[in-house]
Amino acid sequence: RSLPFLAMASKAAFFAYLLTVQASCFVSFILQLLGVQVSHGLVAAGLLKLLGTRFGTAINASEVLDAARPVVYLSNHRSWGDFWTDAALLGGPSFISRALVAAGIPFT
Repeated sequence: RSLPFLAMASKAAFFAYLLTVQASCFVSFILQLLGVQVSHGLVAAGLLKLLGTRFGTAINASEVLDAARPVVYLSNHRSWGDFWTDAALLGGPSFISRALVAAGIPFT
């Protein structure tokens, strides 16, 4: 009996999260038009915090960021959430992607 309610609550939570993403992207866009620098790495980290995302580190892990020279990271995205994860972990990199992303998330 509770399964339909859980499914509806899950869809409502997802829709609320999408609205939050749109609102934060729109506010960031307006701030940038006004000349305010907005770190999309911090915005992505905030969105992931809303989702309760936790990151783990392997025992023998080392830093992957290299500030001394340009670095290219290639990633195979499996969902829309991968972009925010990459942005939060890498500090707000630039992405090269298909135009479909702009259609799905207009203010990014």
